[in-house]
Amino acid sequence: MKIIIIGERMEKAKREYYIVDKKILPKSIQMVIEVNNLIQSEKISKYEAIKRIGMSRSTYYKYKDYIKPFFEESKDSV
Repeated sequence: MKIIIIGERMEKAKREYYIVDKKILPKSIQMVIEVNNLIQSEKISKYEAIKRIGMSRSTYYKYKDYIKPFFEESKDSV
C-alpha cells in the first residue's frame, strides 16, 4: 500500500496534513504524482512529463505545489 500525504486546509494560515492511500485520490491528483515521479526519475522537463502522462498543463500547475512525497525534506513540517 502506498501512503501519501495530501491536503491543506487553510484556516488563519495554518496547514493541516492528512495521510491517505493513493487509491482514493482523484485521477488528476494521481496524474500530478506521476508527472512529479517522471521529472525526478528520468530528469525530463515538466512539459515533457505532462505530455507523456496526458494531462493538461493547467491541471498540473493547479495542484503541483500541494503534493510532495512523504519523505521529502522541505520548509514545511508534518
